Amino acid sequence: TIILTTHYLKEAELLCDKIAVINKGKVIANDTKTNLLKILEEKEVKVEFSNKVKNLPKKINDFCISKNDKSATLKFNKNEINTAELIKEFINSKIDLKDITTKESDLEDIFIKLLKN
Repeated sequence: TIILTTHYLKEAELLCDKIAVINKGKVIANDTKTNLLKILEEKEVKVEFSNKVKNLPKKINDFCISKNDKSATLKFNKNEINTAELIKEFINSKIDLKDITTKESDLEDIFIKLLKN
């Protein structure tokens, strides 16, 4: 067994199988990395459009956190809808996509959430 203490959460995420979070001398979480990452099931998707887009389909608009005529950023719970379903909505609405970038919750997001509780 190796115990690693670090404030660098990317390092912990890469090297550790089990993680404990300590705040003010108390263990506030102690679980496997996989289980901790399940605390936040949020995903963020940024889509860039091939052409200017004025209006998004309603189903897409429900998840939109920012938009301009060249791109939109969506945030959603992976348990409620998946990226493929959202992409199908764009395709069905005849919106051509240029690029797609995704971001999932990481240990830093989990750490912040744990400290707020």
